[in-house]
Amino acid sequence: MIDILKFEQNILAKGASLSDYVELRPGKAPFIAVPIEQTELLRNTYSQGEISPSRFRDALFRDPNSVKRSKVEINLNEFQDDRAIMTINTLSKDLDYVQPTSKSNELAIPSDLLFNTFDFINEHGGWTEDYRFAYIDPLSRYVEYQLYVNGIPVFSDTATTTKMKLTWGKEQIYRYMRPYYTLDSSLPSETEIKVLPSGFEVGQMLIDSKEIDFNIVEEVITGYYMKHDRENNLFMLEPSWYYLINDNWIRFSPEQFGGEMLGLE
Repeated sequence: MIDILKFEQNILAKGASLSDYVELRPGKAPFIAVPIEQTELLRNTYSQGEISPSRFRDALFRDPNSVKRSKVEINLNEFQDDRAIMTINTLSKDLDYVQPTSKSNELAIPSDLLFNTFDFINEHGGWTEDYRFAYIDPLSRYVEYQLYVNGIPVFSDTATTTKMKLTWGKEQIYRYMRPYYTLDSSLPSETEIKVLPSGFEVGQMLIDSKEIDFNIVEEVITGYYMKHDRENNLFMLEPSWYYLINDNWIRFSPEQFGGEMLGLE
């Protein structure tokens, strides 16, 4: 009797409070379900923080004292020793670390690949924000971890990455690309609720569109589009709908499909 009550309190009661979902293409794979009602998300603005690139130099190079630093371009700095090179982009706030001799073309075991990259990040304290597993390719020995805020994935244009990208080599990392910025304090004065159109409305616009083939859409989700205001050192997170095609997340825009903006600003 106690177990039944716990089940009702922990599962049924919570389930009843969740949004109703509808399947966009019943009976077809992949399964895509979206909320029927409009979705409310916070539009956030964060001040920009950063981790000193020297911390990554000290953590990633075998002997930090032997590492030479040089300025390649106005926004590019290089750290290099006899076995690895790390390029720092001070504009986009990201780094690219490579150990050329550790490259491997062997097919990786997915579980080993995941654990190896996870442990590698863990060992040097690389979980500076909420990054979650997003993609794996055993053939190229490649793994991606995506930035999340408030349980929602964060995407951006190519100028400012929101991913950690790792390629595993011969028993060690071959390539490691990641941001070194952090989302510092949220600015309450710049925070507001944005109402997005329902997932069902978005799905119908995608289905009716002549611009894309909805049969190749793999998922439809809410996410944040991150804008980087470099002048004021701010990150703006704009709630948006995204759809997935061929492992690429594309930001949904009603105007792109000839429709009007749905929902409320």
